Amino acid sequence: MPLSDPPTATVDILRLGGEEGGGEDLRPDLVIREARISVYVNGILFSETPALAADAEAYARGILFFGGWADTGGAGRISIHLTPGDRVLRVDAASTEPPAVPLPVPAPPGGAAFREEAIYDAVAALSGEPSLYRLTGGVHSAALARADGSLVLRFEDLSRHCAVDKVIGQALAESRIDPVQSEGFLVSSGRIGADIVARAARARLTLIASVSAPTDRAVSLARAWGLTLCGFVRGRRMNVYTHPARLVRDDPAG
Repeated sequence: MPLSDPPTATVDILRLGGEEGGGEDLRPDLVIREARISVYVNGILFSETPALAADAEAYARGILFFGGWADTGGAGRISIHLTPGDRVLRVDAASTEPPAVPLPVPAPPGGAAFREEAIYDAVAALSGEPSLYRLTGGVHSAALARADGSLVLRFEDLSRHCAVDKVIGQALAESRIDPVQSEGFLVSSGRIGADIVARAARARLTLIASVSAPTDRAVSLARAWGLTLCGFVRGRRMNVYTHPARLVRDDPAG
């Protein structure tokens, strides 16, 4: 059953080539075990996606939050039940209230600032921890970082969206999301599209950092909604696409 299955499976592969440019080798290799999570609200299918079966409740809370079935203070209004099957995990959520329209609002001016060094540290920590990516190369990672760059929550999944959904769903369950401005910032290993910016804005996070690139739509929305968007964060370099005033620059001489 998905809840108890390991996240990887072993398959036999034929490895061709190599440093010396020739040869072949039959060997076992690890791949990600793909499951499917189906989320139902009051018996009606709300979302269905391929994902890692682990941490399905966090995923369900995240996806329902973005769909308007819960707000930052409303996690308790949702009752979630997990039904594991053969590679399919059904999540039944019961709610007594209809969904609200989940419109992100612009981040308030001012507020928390983030040290440049903290951004570098958070992205390095996301990449440096033991991970399924190192074993298989088949997942994305996302995390919620504190203002000092240390990671509070970290998840991996088949897609960057599922990883972010699990991070914010768990943050919601732990009351880490504030209706005005949440503490910390979102870190991702994947491309930042408009949907990721919308997730961060809905969770009242004011900064996103990624090792990868944003899209033009993501930049436009981040600018409009007051989010600082940092891409290509690698080593001690990054591109800041929007609202750089929220960053506290490190003193090169210091």
